[in-house]
Amino acid sequence: MSVAGKLSKAQISQGYEILQRISAVVEEIEELTTIPVQVKATKACSKSRRKRKAKAKGPVATTSQSLTRPRDDLKTLPSEFYSLIPQDFGRALPSVIATMADVKVKLELLEVLSNLEISQMLQKESSSKALAGPAIHPLDRHYSKLNTHMEPLSKHEREFQLIEM
Repeated sequence: MSVAGKLSKAQISQGYEILQRISAVVEEIEELTTIPVQVKATKACSKSRRKRKAKAKGPVATTSQSLTRPRDDLKTLPSEFYSLIPQDFGRALPSVIATMADVKVKLELLEVLSNLEISQMLQKESSSKALAGPAIHPLDRHYSKLNTHMEPLSKHEREFQLIEM
């Protein structure tokens, strides 16, 4: 059985929650990095050059300090995601989830895993029902899942003769 078969609905939903938190952090970082720095133009005669430089650095310093927490979150949240939804990276480091495109890829992965979990659950249900009843050939079981009714052909029918040729 694959790793996908061992993931529960709860794990997949927790993975969705973590990706939502990562998405919020990525949006927060994008907002903070696109804040325009507004510095009032001052007259050279009224203030010295040194004071103007100090004022210009103020908003930039505040922005870099406010980016510390979201960047730390971007280091911890992906590791939470990967510990909950294991993936094979070989010997490489796990990929960083730092952009909305990365979040979208992981959301698509969770959708596929969710669909796999549902299909495996349906297969288990149908196989348990099959065990309770009479022995049915596996091909007949698949056709019945497709709601297909098959009847044997008589040797004298035209379709049978076409198949024989």
